[in-house]
Parts: sequence; C-alpha cells; structure tokens
Amino acid sequence: TTRCDSFATNNLASFTGADGNFLISRNSATQAFDGTIDEVMVYNYTLNQTEINEIYRQQRRGCVLPFDGISVISNVTFCPDVYNIVDKDANGAIRVGDDGVDIDCNGSTLIGSLTNNGEGLSTFNVNDYTFRDCNITGYHRGISVNRGDNVTLLNLTLNNATLQLIYLERF
Repeated sequence: TTRCDSFATNNLASFTGADGNFLISRNSATQAFDGTIDEVMVYNYTLNQTEINEIYRQQRRGCVLPFDGISVISNVTFCPDVYNIVDKDANGAIRVGDDGVDIDCNGSTLIGSLTNNGEGLSTFNVNDYTFRDCNITGYHRGISVNRGDNVTLLNLTLNNATLQLIYLERF
C-alpha cells in the first residue's frame, strides 16, 4: 500500500492518458495504483507555493478553502475568512454538485466582481441541500437555484447584487 500525505503538481498533462482521462498509476496506464486516495482537489489554474501551503495548513484545521468554480459533492465546511472569488465563467463561484450536501461557510464572506455576470452560489437540478452561515456580496446574482427541491438557506447575508440577490427557478 502507498501513502502520500500531500502531493502537488503544476503539470496535470503528465497525469493525463491518451483518452484524456486523469490517470494515477505506478509506471503506466496498465499498472493500477495500490493505495488510498482521499480529498482530491483539481483547480482550473496553477497554484503557487503559498496557496499550496495554505491549503495544507487549513486542511489540518478541518476546513476547506473555497475557490472559483468549486463543485461541492459532499458535506463541507469552509475556513472562516474573506474570499475574493470572481466567478470567471459565470457558472457559480460555489456550485452544488450533488444532492443532499450541507455547505457551511462558517461565517465566511464571498466577494464577487460587479463587472461580470457571476453568481455566488449556483445550482442546477440539485435537491435536498443546505447552504448556511455565509455573507455574499458583489455578484450579478447572489444565489441562483435552478430546478431544485428541498433547498434550505440559513443565516445568509446577501447584498450589492447587480441583478438579483436570490434567483429561484422551478420547472
């Protein structure tokens, strides 16, 4: 069994197979990885050493650093802080990616850029989730819920949206 407490690379291409799938192996795609992998994070930009060190430090505290485009698929608690998350692709700075998750911002503030069509929290066809304890400011839409059932929003402060603080769409 292999154990690796932390690993970071700036070259994802070296871990991509000919079919475009992400590979983890010993020497080639035909030799399976014999170990345990937990809490994999893939970013849409290159992390610098300071960011890598901060992620490691925060994980040891038991919380997660939110980043632009994070897709939450299991219960998560963010590290309490102020985060400037622009939502570059206007699909949600924080995205709920699966049913039944609890997203606890832990009192954090998410700050968008009033110059784009970004959304602080975005969901599409996701049900039975909770979003709590968050301050959201400076987005086109603070929260955008598209086609979701049993959505719980608790202890949120939203302000300074260019279009809507909360957008709810149900078909």
